[in-house]
Amino acid sequence: MIYAIPARGDNIDNHWMRAEEIAVVDSMTMQITRLPLAKNGEATCKSKSALLAALKEFDVSRVYVRNIGQCALGKLLKANIEVMQLDSKTNITNATSAQGKLLTEAEQGRVPPKHQGKSGHSCSGHSCSGHHHAPSLAPVTQTKSGKIKGFLPF
Repeated sequence: MIYAIPARGDNIDNHWMRAEEIAVVDSMTMQITRLPLAKNGEATCKSKSALLAALKEFDVSRVYVRNIGQCALGKLLKANIEVMQLDSKTNITNATSAQGKLLTEAEQGRVPPKHQGKSGHSCSGHSCSGHHHAPSLAPVTQTKSGKIKGFLPF
């Protein structure tokens, strides 16, 4: 199984989109590929889309998280990626044996702080108009030999 986990060093980070990087782990070979995220959790629409494309490219079947927002959770579920919420911090290579619960609905995610207290928060139909777009993840490209370019190997 290939899974992804928000990482800070070798441990799971507290939040999916605020992590330093996403570690993609092949549980059979224990090979780890690290995908850097935007600094200071300032992910843009473009970088979030690039991350989802990278997860699909790596054929990630499950994501392990401590906390995740409703929008990100909904997008992962829509992409047929299972999301497991872990109860405690753990090493990224031990995630598959950690205690947690399977998230199956976007509403199980956290409401973004800027939307707390507002009724009718929805992630659907989001438009990027008016956003400032910072640099995103490197594009996902595959060489003729099948290697993925643009990401930092561990």
